[in-house]
Amino acid sequence: LRLPDGTLFALCEERLERADSGSVRVVARSSSDGGSTWSALRIVASGAEIGLEMAGATVGNPCCVYDAVRDRIVLLVTVNDGSAHESAIWRGHARRRRVFVLFSSDGGLEWSSPSEITSAVSEDDWTWYATGPGRAVQT
Repeated sequence: LRLPDGTLFALCEERLERADSGSVRVVARSSSDGGSTWSALRIVASGAEIGLEMAGATVGNPCCVYDAVRDRIVLLVTVNDGSAHESAIWRGHARRRRVFVLFSSDGGLEWSSPSEITSAVSEDDWTWYATGPGRAVQT
């Protein structure tokens, strides 16, 4: 994501285990020189940052957009219990995925408290879905 001041902002999943499930968190780096050098890795969202009761949460599928109207980064992530495999969630044998939104007004250095928006962006019978990875578009 390129911010108005030219800063490049990159998000990805950091997998703490060698699997698609388990402890996963969203991390970021930024570059102010066009990508020649990058900041240290920063944790943006994990089970602890979101305040989840579940240990080893899978917090991933980051999708962000720069909101030019409000001058901030908007980040969506999906969350599920890290011990639940995708197939169990698909079949409804584990708690469905949840969606959270976070905001940053300082180029990704600090983030708002996450807010759950699952009921506003999904149907009741949806079990497995993802917000990303990717980048959103503001119209």
